[in-house]
Amino acid sequence: GEIADGLEEVVERLTEVREEIREIVEEIRGRVEDLSPDEIDRVNEILFKVQSVERRYRKPFEEILKEAQRMRDELSSTEDFERRIEELKEEIDTLESELRNRAGELSVKRRKAASELEASVRGLLRELNLDRAFLSVRVEEGGVSRYGVDRITFLFSSHGEEPKPLGEVASGGELTRLFLALSLILPPAETYVFDEVDTGLSGEASLRLAKVLRRVSRNMQVVVITHSAPVCAAGDVNFITEKRFEDGKPYVVVRRLSPEEKVREVTRLMGITTETTMRGAEDLIRLVRT
Repeated sequence: GEIADGLEEVVERLTEVREEIREIVEEIRGRVEDLSPDEIDRVNEILFKVQSVERRYRKPFEEILKEAQRMRDELSSTEDFERRIEELKEEIDTLESELRNRAGELSVKRRKAASELEASVRGLLRELNLDRAFLSVRVEEGGVSRYGVDRITFLFSSHGEEPKPLGEVASGGELTRLFLALSLILPPAETYVFDEVDTGLSGEASLRLAKVLRRVSRNMQVVVITHSAPVCAAGDVNFITEKRFEDGKPYVVVRRLSPEEKVREVTRLMGITTETTMRGAEDLIRLVRT
């Protein structure tokens, strides 16, 4: 600003004085005796300027010249910084433009993927006996970030009404079945644990659920806590939890079932244990595992 302009003016004046002195000294060396009164006046004028500068800055003229050179270098460096700042601003503008372009492309792909996800989940929820349930993916524009300009909200409706954020509307069983549907669509994790997945289901719906769980288990490990006979029948490995007492204190035992014990447990979950229901349990195990 004004300070830089003032410094530059001082440096220019000092440089001019230095050049004039150098010229005079060279002339004096060549012809000291030939100086005219005008030339002597010129020398005196330059000397007066030098003395004036020395009085002003209270330093010898040599030091003043060194200081002027340092200022010149500093001014040059400042100009380089300003140029670099302008270059960086231009680079930022270019990168922001590219970021917005790519964010726009990502938005288009997200909205397409959201629509496809909604359709796929709706079909699977029907298969899981949630005929009126649907997932809605809201894609809204927000501020720019490393993830683009989109703000994603997952909404769910279990009975066809206005969808709301997942945690506000879904019961434990419905939420579990939604995640079960998603697990069939999204890249598999190593292990899924489902609890209450059979809540509110009976008969044919439970059988469909058991077959869906079998499909999921082809790609990952699936752990299911259940009271459903078809879901129990679908398991590759089954465990039962039992409460026992020792010295009057309760404790829980988790025990793996043998194939024969599994048949008896499926029979128990079917409601009544008879020779007929035992054969029915064996048929159910074969049915859900084919």
